[in-house]
Amino acid sequence: MTAQQLDSLHHRGQGFDVISGAAFSPADWDLYPDGDSSDCWRGYVCRYAIEDGALYLAELALCAPPSGLLGVDEQGEIITAPARWPALNGVAPERVSGGLLPWRYPALQLPLGFTGSLLVGQTLRDDSLYLAGAADFPQAEDYHDVWRLQLEQGRLCGEALDRSG
Repeated sequence: MTAQQLDSLHHRGQGFDVISGAAFSPADWDLYPDGDSSDCWRGYVCRYAIEDGALYLAELALCAPPSGLLGVDEQGEIITAPARWPALNGVAPERVSGGLLPWRYPALQLPLGFTGSLLVGQTLRDDSLYLAGAADFPQAEDYHDVWRLQLEQGRLCGEALDRSG
C-alpha cells in the first residue's frame, strides 16, 4: 500500500488533515486530473480554509491534465490537443517544477457551498497504520485529536470533538 497525499484544512489558526468528507469535486468544475502517481490516485489535493465561518478552497494542486485525443494523422500518429487547465475563480493555474502534482491554483479562495460534515484530525499517533505504511488513508483512530465540523451551504454551523475514533 502507498500512503496517499491528504487534503488539509486551516481553521482557528491550526492545520488539520481531512480524514473524511469531500467538500470539492474537480468534476463539478470540468477538471479531470489523471491520477498517475502512486501516492495520489485521485490526481489532486485540496487545501481548505475556514475564514469568518465560511469554507473556501484555498489552493488546489493537480496532476497533469488529460490530453484530448483529436485523431490520427496519415502516418498513423495520434494527434492530441495540448493539455491545459482552465482558470478557476479567476485564478490561472501555475506550473510547479519538482513535484508530483505539477499544477497548482495558488491563492484560490474559492467559496464552497458544501453541506455536510468534515472529519478532521490533528497529530497522528506513533502507532498509526497510516504512518506504518499499512493503510492508504488514515482513519480517525490514527489521530490523537479528531474534530467533526458541520457545514451548511459552506457555512460552519457546528464543531465538536469526535470520540468515534
